[in-house]
Amino acid sequence: MKSLAVIGFFLILTVLLFSGGTAFSQSEFSGTIYMLNPSNNEVLVFDLSKGSVTDAIKTGKKPVDICKTPDGKKVYVLNNESDDIYVIDTKGKKVTKKVGVGNGPVNMYMTSDGRYLYVTNFDSYNFMTIYTRDDRLSANVRIEFRPSGTAMSPDRKYGLINDGQRNESILFDGITNDMQDVIQVGASPAKILMTPDSRYGIVLNTMSGTVSVVDLWLKRVHETIPVGKEPKDMKLSPDGSLLYVPSPVAGSISVINLTNFKVAKTIELNAVINGIDISPDGRYIYAVSPSAESVFVIEADSGKIKSQFYIGLIPTLICYVP
Repeated sequence: MKSLAVIGFFLILTVLLFSGGTAFSQSEFSGTIYMLNPSNNEVLVFDLSKGSVTDAIKTGKKPVDICKTPDGKKVYVLNNESDDIYVIDTKGKKVTKKVGVGNGPVNMYMTSDGRYLYVTNFDSYNFMTIYTRDDRLSANVRIEFRPSGTAMSPDRKYGLINDGQRNESILFDGITNDMQDVIQVGASPAKILMTPDSRYGIVLNTMSGTVSVVDLWLKRVHETIPVGKEPKDMKLSPDGSLLYVPSPVAGSISVINLTNFKVAKTIELNAVINGIDISPDGRYIYAVSPSAESVFVIEADSGKIKSQFYIGLIPTLICYVP
């Protein structure tokens, strides 16, 4: 019995050494990651407690964006080629509704209170708002350019909509939807986020590898921050004090302090990272890598990888549901 105990000890020691010094059980993590898999027109459901994909939910053609309601009860999937949104019930993990939108939709924005979903339609020159209580269309706003991103401030006073072809972000009235001031931003602006205090809009510039921090009160760019080449996603920390931006080309995540608008640190992963999300307590960053075909769980404070789950698939954008 003593010899078996010795053998067991050395086996555990070997595992620790070859896993970077720390062993983690799959049950350490909880919640679900919904991941877009455009190559197969589906959403993959990754159970963190099991460390594996447990479901695949069929979507429309070419899913390009994904988001959730703040309570995590519903996930929305935007389909670019079928021009619709699939609404997924996270309890039953099934599609409960399909909502038609404009032509060539490119991204969505969920308001902070979860009441409205903004949809940007590139090919039909418009944006729409959907009332999420019953997922019905509540507004359809025609514009004079092809939009590449839309967002609304939490106080519903200020909206921003990007003209990706002119590298502009247009400020519009949150009540009337009237277009107001044109603000020059970086190259190929796409996604937009709003800070919780309704003071700033953050524009992701995919081709210039920057984010433009737009002062909504002064109607100008307050700061332009480099984040690495060809960023495709960004997320705020739960308290809105930090901005996380992955760079697929650099294989890193820039962490920006929104108090002083400086890069606080850069998390090096040495893997292509497309989509990320943050746990509700701000403790973990969840990231998916098409090059590593993996899901990463990263400790936000230290920037250390806590776990890497190989899935053998190439996901793009994600959302985390506790």
